[in-house]
Amino acid sequence: MDEFQLGGFLPYRINRMAERMSDSLARVYRERFAVSVAQWRILATLHEYPKVSAKEVAQLTNLDKVQVSRALTDLVRRSLVLRRAAQNDGRSWELSLSAAGRRLFQRIAPLALAWERDYLSALGDRERRQLYALLDKLDPNPTVTTEASSLEDDPLVEVSP
Repeated sequence: MDEFQLGGFLPYRINRMAERMSDSLARVYRERFAVSVAQWRILATLHEYPKVSAKEVAQLTNLDKVQVSRALTDLVRRSLVLRRAAQNDGRSWELSLSAAGRRLFQRIAPLALAWERDYLSALGDRERRQLYALLDKLDPNPTVTTEASSLEDDPLVEVSP
């Protein structure tokens, strides 16, 4: 049996790298736009999946309900996200980006993509393609979590097959 070493354990390494990446990218939008990691994920999610509930946002962003609630409260207060009673369920809310939210997303997204290009510049074109191919193989549907798999039949959410 191989000896366990946390530093070589894949889940640990990926998690550490993801945390460092997220922290580094967060500096790009936190300082300029006063947007937290949770808020950025929500803005990006609502850009991609308009008119979803807070529960669906939590599932799609891999954030817990408390994180989503706090972030949404601030985004609504700042008029970046609109909250309307859902047509099919009067007890839940349908969330979407406001015009100001769309403009903010459109200002941050190019910066996030530039950050990603810079981060990946350590890899050649072939290595980048290999990295994405391996990620696709290990995580074939990254937008669907275990809980979110029930969203496939929801007409308000577009979930890739």
